[in-house]
Amino acid sequence: MYKVMIQGKEVPIETEAELMDHLRTMEKGGIPLAVSESKADEHPELAGQPVFVAGATGGIGTPIVHALAAQGMDLAIADTSFKSDDLQDLAAKIRDGFPGVRVLPIEFDMTKPEDVKRAVHSAAEEFDGLGYVVNSAAVIKASGKTDETDWETYDLTMGVNVRGNQALAMYAIPFMLKRGLGRYVIINSKSAVNASPGNDAYSTSKAANKMQVGNYARTYDNSGIAFYSPMFGNFLYSPAWTNSLFPEKAEQKGMDLFQVFEHYRDQDPTGMFFEYKDATGEVIRLFADRSLVQNGKTWMVDLKPRKMG
Repeated sequence: MYKVMIQGKEVPIETEAELMDHLRTMEKGGIPLAVSESKADEHPELAGQPVFVAGATGGIGTPIVHALAAQGMDLAIADTSFKSDDLQDLAAKIRDGFPGVRVLPIEFDMTKPEDVKRAVHSAAEEFDGLGYVVNSAAVIKASGKTDETDWETYDLTMGVNVRGNQALAMYAIPFMLKRGLGRYVIINSKSAVNASPGNDAYSTSKAANKMQVGNYARTYDNSGIAFYSPMFGNFLYSPAWTNSLFPEKAEQKGMDLFQVFEHYRDQDPTGMFFEYKDATGEVIRLFADRSLVQNGKTWMVDLKPRKMG
């Protein structure tokens, strides 16, 4: 019997499978928690505003969609065609849970600029414009050690994370300029500034996202549009981790799943990992902020206030 520290609480767990099940249970509870906190911090000025969310059915994307719906925003939720059922399910949940919120599910391929253009234009046509964008789409799969690079994974990662983001910005910005007010948020990672051995493609792509946001902000200075790149650490209860990253890291590092969990948990000095409410809270704060102080910036979101609170 292990006693594992999970979010500051000692939890008795017997097996690796039980650890994964516990994290998956936390993941399921993470969405309503993120939504309830979003409702507690309401911003009426966001109600009825159209937002495009890329990677809407992913681990972080889904709670962001729910939290934005709780603010009354109209939603274009976009993801790949192989997640078609997930998109339709998410759209149905938003319609049922948030009456009055308009939602448009869109299948698209972020590696194809023309497909990104179609998706953005569909959203703008449906909602008579576009003022807000969240890009939470990303390929996180390890590309291997540098001398063993998996080029298929490397190219896909760059295609989605870098080229895809560039295409999304390229086609969304003109609609934002027409409004004279807009917010573009790309969900970034600590890998943008920290080396990630065995995952050159992902860390390089997130560093590129950091530079993209800076370029956009300088290019469109004084336009009323702000571009943000908040960095997060590990969402250890997300499907990306429980379904694939935990076993991948265990194999790479020669560890068991308990050791992998503790290794990544302890990367933050608080001994805690990120939860969905941390991401949704930051996105809503940036959407509502009118100071533009962090325009063009990339920063590490801090967990200390949550632990101290």
